[in-house]
Amino acid sequence: MLEGKTINAKIKLGSQFEVNYIYDWFGQNAKVYCENDIYYADITANENAIKYWCMQYGDCVELVAPQEMRNEIIKLLNNMTTKYRGVKNGK
Repeated sequence: MLEGKTINAKIKLGSQFEVNYIYDWFGQNAKVYCENDIYYADITANENAIKYWCMQYGDCVELVAPQEMRNEIIKLLNNMTTKYRGVKNGK
């Protein structure tokens, strides 16, 4: 799951609370900063690690860049939505 190239990503944080998650997962490969009262993190890490981390914390973070990964996350979420909407009575 964590095979893939190293990329640079920009993530918008919902609040300062998520800053701890960033450093817990990405350590010194993350830089957190504030612009116009909004917190962001620039992360350099494995592309799959970033993608699945963003999905795990999707209710409180948003991947801003790269656009290609945003598109991948949208596709994954659409596929999941289709699967879960198709489930009737646990079947």
